[in-house]
Amino acid sequence: MAVTAIIKPTHACNFSCTYCYMDESAEKGFLSDETLENIIEQVTYVNKLRNSDPKFIWHGGEPLLMKKDFYEKLLEFQRKHNHNELDLFRLTLDNETYLLISDKVRSARNSVQSNGSLITDEIAAYFKEKSISIGLSLDGPGEINDLTRQYSDGKGSYDSVISGLRLCKEKQIGGGIITVLNKNNIDKMDELYDFYKENNLSPKINPLIKSGNAEKNYEDLGITPKEYGQALITLFDKWYYDKDAKISIDPLDEMIGNIYSKDTKSCNFSNNCQESFVSIGPQGDIYPCGRFDGIQEFKLGNINKDSLNEILDSDLRKSLLSRNHLDIAGCAKCEYGDICHGGCMHNAYMHTGNIMDKDYYCQSYKMIFSHIKNEISKEISV
Repeated sequence: MAVTAIIKPTHACNFSCTYCYMDESAEKGFLSDETLENIIEQVTYVNKLRNSDPKFIWHGGEPLLMKKDFYEKLLEFQRKHNHNELDLFRLTLDNETYLLISDKVRSARNSVQSNGSLITDEIAAYFKEKSISIGLSLDGPGEINDLTRQYSDGKGSYDSVISGLRLCKEKQIGGGIITVLNKNNIDKMDELYDFYKENNLSPKINPLIKSGNAEKNYEDLGITPKEYGQALITLFDKWYYDKDAKISIDPLDEMIGNIYSKDTKSCNFSNNCQESFVSIGPQGDIYPCGRFDGIQEFKLGNINKDSLNEILDSDLRKSLLSRNHLDIAGCAKCEYGDICHGGCMHNAYMHTGNIMDKDYYCQSYKMIFSHIKNEISKEISV
């Protein structure tokens, strides 16, 4: 299975979102050329061992604080280390055996997750030329978004994000958005849906992650599993019964597929996210995923000192891989256990201190899975 690397070239950001999940102990500074090349070389190598193309998600902090020359450099390193491989074939014709050689081209895939405020026409054009996709974060219309997604001086970010979003759509380099549900928008699902539809936006809906600023402000921003579940149900009904809808909504469309195919692809519902993800910070520290960055208990090593291939076979990594919903209290007999798999281990850890517990939002998932199943069954039976 391919390994997707979530790379954080910096944890610095030009925003100061009240629910930012970045832990204060996460590494400071910016990715050096040496660390960048080590990351690309080793991630490419472990994917070659798996017969897969390497996939990089450039995250943060805000990855567009790294200027265009950074992206030129990373593409240069990818060309250097992602050279073509040779495949050998033996072909027998008329009792004669011929050795055939063909080029097997491997190409890295790059995507950027940005707050959207620093996207310029130059950056958008360059990403278009180099096939780098980009996703943004936006919590709805300005009066909702600006309650939590602000610059460090308290100024709202909506106008700058919408400007960046327009450039992404114009250049056709992505433009999908992430919306974080919190106490400020959890009861505004009708308004959010209308906003997505009117602006032709396909959102990924995430619940608040209890970490970093969000943990400090949890009393003001935190939501309960029941609130999150009801919000997704409201959103599902608006979307599913809207015959004019042309947008997709994650995780709702994925949940439908999960129920009927049991083919879980997202990190939250995968059998174990550690089979396919790793995160690396600006000084080269390696963690299970971006949400764990800065939590020293889960530091796997450092890309400048350790072999990534050996890290993926380390005892700590194996212990993370051992998480199985059949061993989690309440999950083994749950009718949705084989499509939820206990949910996100980070959500479990931040609420109970134990990755082997079920996801804090377990009740939410049961609510929405049950609702989707019932609604689709009613449609089928008509």
